[in-house]
Amino acid sequence: MHLAWRGYLLAFLAAVLGIVGIWSDGAGSARLWHLPLGLLLLGLAIEALYVRKIEIGAALATAPRAHLGRGQPAAFVFANPTPRPLVLEYAPAVPAGCEPLLAVRRIRAPPEATVRDPFELAPVRLGPQPWPALPARVLGPLALAWWSRTLDPGGALAV
Repeated sequence: MHLAWRGYLLAFLAAVLGIVGIWSDGAGSARLWHLPLGLLLLGLAIEALYVRKIEIGAALATAPRAHLGRGQPAAFVFANPTPRPLVLEYAPAVPAGCEPLLAVRRIRAPPEATVRDPFELAPVRLGPQPWPALPARVLGPLALAWWSRTLDPGGALAV
């Protein structure tokens, strides 16, 4: 789990209100920092329960055979089974026998739909290439934190 900008904002607000409470003479302002911190913790608990139940589908759409040194179109296909839009960041892992894709990608999946993220696959080594798992993270429904997941597109590529 990594905080998103809203989570950092609530944590910053709690810290500022805590400092103000220490410097002030009033007893009421000394406990104001509890409110944003309590909201952050409650929101994170709700997000953790919600995100734990999501079963994100991941698949690879490409030809099962590839030719050495020739680029071939491919796409990661993600299925969003939830009734709300889903924001997903993932590192596009490819087999060891293919040119790596360097940039982390972010996609938005509409509710109860699939989304394709196309890329160019470039094989550089002969033989069967099993597809590795994709490290990913999902933005919680309250946008307080990114929750880590591992997605398995499955399959293998024959070069």
